[in-house]
Amino acid sequence: MTSNHTMVLSSYVIDELYKVIERKFPNKIQVIEDLLSTMSYELVYTPKTIKKQLIEIRDKSDYPVIHTAIVEGVYILITGDKDFQNLEIEKPEILTPNEFLEKYRLF
Repeated sequence: MTSNHTMVLSSYVIDELYKVIERKFPNKIQVIEDLLSTMSYELVYTPKTIKKQLIEIRDKSDYPVIHTAIVEGVYILITGDKDFQNLEIEKPEILTPNEFLEKYRLF
C-alpha cells in the first residue's frame, strides 16, 4: 500500500533525531542506525543557514522542516506538531499521522 509513496527525510530531521536519542536514550543509537539503514527513503539536504524566509511559523526551530519540505517539493508533511497544523499553505499538505493513515487507507 505504501508503494505509491516515497518517504522523504531531511538532514535536519535526522540530525534532530540523533540529538534526541543521544540525550534521552544513549544506549539506543544502534537501534536508530539499524532502522535508518533498513528503511527506504529519499534524503534531502537542509541548509545550515537559510537566507530567505518562505513562510511564518510560530516555533522558529521548526522552520528548517517546513522550508526544506517546500523547497524540495514534498507533497505531504506528516507531523503531530501543532505549530504546523495552523499553517495555511497549499503545498505541502500537512497531515497528522492518523489523518495520513485514514486518507490513504493504510491501516
